[in-house]
Amino acid sequence: MPKRWIFLTLLLFFGVFCNAQVVFRIHSVPINTSSVEKLYLAGSFNNWNPADENFTFKRSANGSYSLITMLDFGAYEFKVTRGSWEKVEVDSSGNQIENRRIEIKTDDIINIDIDGWSDTYKKQMVHTASSNVYLIDSVFYIPQLETHRRVWIYLPKNYYEKSERKKKYPVLYMQDGQNLFDDYFAPYGEWNVDETLDSLGKELIIVAVDHGGMERLNDYSPYPNLKYGGGKGNRYLAFIVNTLRPYINSHYRTLKDEQNTGMMGSSMGGLISFYGGLRYDKVFGKIGVFSPSFWFQSLIYDYAKKWKPERKQRFYILAGENESDSLVAEVKRMETIMHNKGLNDEELKVAIKPDGRHAEWFWRREFSDAINWLFPEPQNITIVRKLLGKW
Repeated sequence: MPKRWIFLTLLLFFGVFCNAQVVFRIHSVPINTSSVEKLYLAGSFNNWNPADENFTFKRSANGSYSLITMLDFGAYEFKVTRGSWEKVEVDSSGNQIENRRIEIKTDDIINIDIDGWSDTYKKQMVHTASSNVYLIDSVFYIPQLETHRRVWIYLPKNYYEKSERKKKYPVLYMQDGQNLFDDYFAPYGEWNVDETLDSLGKELIIVAVDHGGMERLNDYSPYPNLKYGGGKGNRYLAFIVNTLRPYINSHYRTLKDEQNTGMMGSSMGGLISFYGGLRYDKVFGKIGVFSPSFWFQSLIYDYAKKWKPERKQRFYILAGENESDSLVAEVKRMETIMHNKGLNDEELKVAIKPDGRHAEWFWRREFSDAINWLFPEPQNITIVRKLLGKW
């Protein structure tokens, strides 16, 4: 064979076999990422075009994204955008990240998690959240559910003051984190948790976990419902107790006993908070239950009847008369069960409000009363406050 043909054959061989199929997979994106907005791959392979239609991700039904492309062997850098450099991925604190780097030698799968977007993070930090509200992680991993959630934390105003560096604080774990601090993330209005605690002067740490969108019913239900499904609540609670709580206790100055640890939520979040208070009574001593979805599965009443109260706990249950035809009756049924268990007025308070509706404004309004009852000030502090008020 002539040398020229050998050369052409080799050239053709390497031209065919010196590239690879690369699959880019995005497993998690920030909770405020629109499902109809396109995500793009921009890198050294396409002149850093932030809106290259040839490098558009496809969104699957479960919310993940994938892009399949052919790349020549070699080293590349890239980032993910939402169509412009004003909408590029950033870290969980809103800071720019270094270019992602890969080296392609064979067919490969590249896994990606997006912590935040540059444009939405700027908005987040100038909205209604107090300066002492922080993001622990926008994609905190939940091994029990094999997924990620955003986790917020509220710290008392004086937490970082030099004079308070040895002080430890009670902790309240709350559901539906996107509805608590910032209107930007709360489609029906926020609870004003940070503003309320600031105004009350309540020295309390709040740890809030975002709900999982379509997974909310699954995560917050201890038992399945024949019509709506669900039933992953025990795994979700295992995350709170065995993964998140140890993380919080090791990274922040917390009071770790059950009398200084609480859980609170509304609707389905109220259901899982109530159930969690019963199941993990060694962990949670303060339980806030707003408009609980006891209707979801009647087994919750059977569980309460079998529960044996062995530790002093405080349960605050809230309901509105304008929420549904059955909610007040359901709450009163549970109240009877809890009283039959021996809980007195210092351990159980049921607040039924005539104007209450199944809405964020109602839970926002009632939050301060619930917090003050669940976490009362020591008597000596109350006396000092009264004396100061007289002066």
